[in-house]
Amino acid sequence: MFGFFERVKSVWHKKQKKYALWISPIAFGLGFVLDLFTLNRIDQKFDLTILLIHMSLATGWIGLWHLNRSSLKKFRKRKKLKALAKRIAPAAMQFSFGALFSGFVIFYTKSSSILISWPFLIVLYILFFGNESFRKFYRGLFFQIGVLYFSVLTMLIFLVPLWVKDIGTDIFLLSGLLSLLVIGVVFRVLVYWFRSVSTLDHKRLWLWIFMIWMGVNILYYENLIPAIPLSLKSDELYYHIERTDDGYEALAREQGFWERVMPPDRIEKPDGEWIYYYSAIFAPSSFHQQIIHRWEYFSPRHKRWIKVYEYPLQIVGGRGDGYRGYSYLVNPALGKWRVLVQTNGAQILGQKVFEIIAPEGEVQMRSVEF
Repeated sequence: MFGFFERVKSVWHKKQKKYALWISPIAFGLGFVLDLFTLNRIDQKFDLTILLIHMSLATGWIGLWHLNRSSLKKFRKRKKLKALAKRIAPAAMQFSFGALFSGFVIFYTKSSSILISWPFLIVLYILFFGNESFRKFYRGLFFQIGVLYFSVLTMLIFLVPLWVKDIGTDIFLLSGLLSLLVIGVVFRVLVYWFRSVSTLDHKRLWLWIFMIWMGVNILYYENLIPAIPLSLKSDELYYHIERTDDGYEALAREQGFWERVMPPDRIEKPDGEWIYYYSAIFAPSSFHQQIIHRWEYFSPRHKRWIKVYEYPLQIVGGRGDGYRGYSYLVNPALGKWRVLVQTNGAQILGQKVFEIIAPEGEVQMRSVEF
């Protein structure tokens, strides 16, 4: 009987070694797909609870790892606990941070224009997609603390606006100060309670944290961080938009199948025609925020974008498909244009780049309701 179980155990270990390289990537992919379908709205308590649990677990695994490194007698005696910490803490950290950055990638990508916010998004993508290769680095003090602090700051950047129902420079600075307070508490536990970090490393860690904090601040003041928790759900160009009792009615150019699949970046404008820009912007419940449609024309002479018109929109949060609004220009000139959707603080939610051209013939229009 015992021989049978030993053979089963032996076969299991052989299979485990054979497919070990595939198990982690498959689990990683399934976890991301699961997050993609379960993390729906950034203001939902369920979604926030999932992210907070992952953050708490990641912090707890770091604490367990440092318990293993503690110089205190009361921890050195617990050999089984230290062995367990040494064996599972790095992999557990990797899993928790992977799940955390999975949520960050989903929410920040939804709230950004990739062409504008790509520097910050690249950092998130590297930490997320490169997570599988970072297991050995999680044993390093500066790597694990750096990832932890960046995670705390990244989460507070949208948690604080959700709490105070507002966004802006002062809210961003408050998020940064709270993140420094949180990491200060972590340092106190590691340095004074666990005695797992030396005084010299403690000072170096603060310098490392300050560099990360400064880097994120530079990205913010360069308007390269998404205006999370706001997000541009949809936008489109029309020839006319009118508010109706049921929503909006608009006039758009008749499109073929491939144009519907891959919308063109050109719009034909008959002489004297107006061009309307429509946007739907998601904001959390109880959010009241001013958004600006900034129309810019690319000057071939000056080789730069020139502001032509700004139209403010006061949006109200809570609608799942976004708060709808539009702006327009009367008979704009032919050439290259773009409309930036931004906050009062110039954080960009998205942009529409297009070229206005003269029609080759009569423009066939269709009525659209939304």
